[in-house]
Amino acid sequence: MHAHYTAQKKSVEFAKGALSRQKDARRCDLPACQASAADLKLDERFKKCPGCRVAIYCCKDHAMQHLDEHESLCDELTRVCDYPKCKKRADIDIKCRRCKVATYCSKRHRSKHSSAHESRCEELCSLR
Repeated sequence: MHAHYTAQKKSVEFAKGALSRQKDARRCDLPACQASAADLKLDERFKKCPGCRVAIYCCKDHAMQHLDEHESLCDELTRVCDYPKCKKRADIDIKCRRCKVATYCSKRHRSKHSSAHESRCEELCSLR
């Protein structure tokens, strides 16, 4: 039993180390900068793109400089409202109450789409 505990403890320590190394490997997405987490001050963190929440930047200025290049990728990564023919960005807090998968730009679109979404919702709920 002691050997199992020791092996488990070593794997947890390795995982923590890997996460730490992974954080250090992340760099500012502005190609001209490439600052790593190690380059930031102790109390600073990378700032995430408010749209896609994937791209990271060491400062707001770099996010603004990279906006033109990042905008198309950001639009692809950002969810679109599930209401048919609506191209607005979905609010992650406004989702189907049952399946919690379908997301909408407004509560109005969620309620209008509820009957059309019902069969898909049943399917999604059965997969849980």
